[in-house]
Amino acid sequence: MAKFSWRKKLHAGLATLALSALTLSAAPALAGATSADAEYLVGTGIYDVTGAVAETGMMGYAAGQEAIGLASRVYSHAFIVGDLKTSKRVVMVTIDTHSIQQNMRLGVLDKLKEKYGDLYTSQNVMLTATHTHASNAGISTEQLYRIAGKDGAGYNYDQRIVDAMVDGIVASISRAHDNLQPGNIEFQQGNLSGVARNRSAAAYATNPEAGNYATDVREDFEQLSFTAKDGTALGVLNWFGVHPTSFSMDWNLISSDNKGYAQYLFEEKMGSDPSDPHSFVAGFANSSVGDTVATAGNAHSVEGFQGSSDEYLNAKKAGAPQFEKAWELFQTSGEKLQGTVDARSHYVNMPGHKVAAEYTDGAGERQTCVPARGYSFAPGGENGPSNVPGVYEGMTNDNFDVFDRNLKIDQSFVGALVRGIGKMISLGKDPCQGEKPILVADGKLGWISTQMPFQVMRIGEVAIIAIPFETTTMATRKLEAF
Repeated sequence: MAKFSWRKKLHAGLATLALSALTLSAAPALAGATSADAEYLVGTGIYDVTGAVAETGMMGYAAGQEAIGLASRVYSHAFIVGDLKTSKRVVMVTIDTHSIQQNMRLGVLDKLKEKYGDLYTSQNVMLTATHTHASNAGISTEQLYRIAGKDGAGYNYDQRIVDAMVDGIVASISRAHDNLQPGNIEFQQGNLSGVARNRSAAAYATNPEAGNYATDVREDFEQLSFTAKDGTALGVLNWFGVHPTSFSMDWNLISSDNKGYAQYLFEEKMGSDPSDPHSFVAGFANSSVGDTVATAGNAHSVEGFQGSSDEYLNAKKAGAPQFEKAWELFQTSGEKLQGTVDARSHYVNMPGHKVAAEYTDGAGERQTCVPARGYSFAPGGENGPSNVPGVYEGMTNDNFDVFDRNLKIDQSFVGALVRGIGKMISLGKDPCQGEKPILVADGKLGWISTQMPFQVMRIGEVAIIAIPFETTTMATRKLEAF
């Protein structure tokens, strides 16, 4: 695959699409679209995707949360860009949800196929999640996520919620399609400090490249501003890496969290009404989210990461600065994008995928593994500790012992029992996983997909890369360097 050389790259995590060489089907240009004052066709659309808000599981913390109501409605924000010269198009959508599951993505593509034929397909439609942890579970057909998000009655899938999500995403894209008109896009970039912190600072510091950067979180704030040919503002889409976990694992109201609060402030400032098909759209997408949490914390983080007991206040503290930075950039002139629109997408079968020697720090050509959850995964994150006895960060095959005689961190009877049961159900060691002792062999058990989607889109000199993982700060920096 040829290396892309565009000058700016934006990373969008938690997406559902993929990367490979292909040719997009040409779409018919709109009548009268050619204009010396417009570089692209642009269209924006927003639609409500709120599903059930009571007696339903919540996704994110795997803490047995069950929703009892609604804190804020959740939305799908769609942006379509068309190339006036080639008639190629790309669709970028950010949705207020935990993740875009494969069944959701396929449902959206099927409905787009019914409505638009080959105009919008897996090749040029990018669906991403803001990753709010105060969102509906019951959206996945994969067993791992069904276990993690079951409700109090033990149910772990709800077609009504999936339908609300799929129909709402399609409706937002349809609104953007209907609003297509000649216009322009500006790229704006700034720095947002003090909002995000690294929840795995010690691990980050072990990266050989860590000393090359002034911070252990990526503070870049990138934004695309969309305007009609006459200068009318149509929408903004930006990227900033921070976990939407301002509402804690004890929260039980559906919410779009800090990203949603930032979106609300921007759209309120613009006088937007989500029920209006032509309303201004503000999409606050996520980026290097893997190891970044809000500096303001939440009500039930580990010591040193906690925020206020007022959960709404934590969301406001993390969301308001994102709005303020977006508004500041919106008020300044950015770089007007020019050039072609294109996309590449491809599914990758991750187990056994070859990694070239140039990317393995001298270890030669290697292969990726069958996915598995290690013991160090079970404690959860600093922003959502599981408090499961017997498991802790730093457990390796070398120091693992059912009775914890090596590290002596938790030698309780219950801790030993948890480790013993884990050892019995782990299906043994996997040499490919190296030093990681396996707790749940979800890949071998077929609990999770092993074919993962990747995608890259080009709008002039900007590339948007979609990755189906929570990429960390350093991983994102390496993607940018590539």
